[in-house]
Amino acid sequence: MYDFDVFISYKRGRLREEWLNTIFRPHFEEQLEEAIGKKPTIFIDSIDIPPGVEWPDYLATALSKSRCMVAILSPSYFGSEWCLKEFKAMYFRQNELRKKNLLAKDHAVILPFVKQGPMEAFPDFIDRIQLLDYSRFNIVGEGFKNTTLYVEMQQKIQQDARKTATMIKAAPEWIPEFEQVNWLREADINLKPAVLIQAKPGF
Repeated sequence: MYDFDVFISYKRGRLREEWLNTIFRPHFEEQLEEAIGKKPTIFIDSIDIPPGVEWPDYLATALSKSRCMVAILSPSYFGSEWCLKEFKAMYFRQNELRKKNLLAKDHAVILPFVKQGPMEAFPDFIDRIQLLDYSRFNIVGEGFKNTTLYVEMQQKIQQDARKTATMIKAAPEWIPEFEQVNWLREADINLKPAVLIQAKPGF
């Protein structure tokens, strides 16, 4: 059975985590609650992994028990071994569910939010995926909350929370295969960026 509505996949870092936890998540969680009619269960590794556990196994279990994944993409995301494992595992699940006619073509289990460009630093296959671009809102700090961009971001989060709610509601019934190794293996996708561009410090 599912334990989480959403698994948030992101590259750790001080500024990334500040953006996620103080800028994005509060609005996203509230708008998602309105969209699905109940408090959503959201997994974030920095919050939900208990101390002392073997975190690779815990991450794999949490991912297998999540209805969908929200991926916060950045150039450094694709340089992280664990971010790639999370993304590729859900990409594989999505493809397998479609092959089995358990997931409609117009539904997905991955909702990729672009937190930071440039797109040239992303793998080629990303060009085939419809992205939700948050690069204009890639700002942290209290001053951001007094800008018109912050208002625009809240409006965008409201729209995208509804899209996430659609994914949650469309998720097929949980099946034991989600926990099997072959469902957590790497999907056959090209993850080599067209051009290697270094991310900003902390991002």
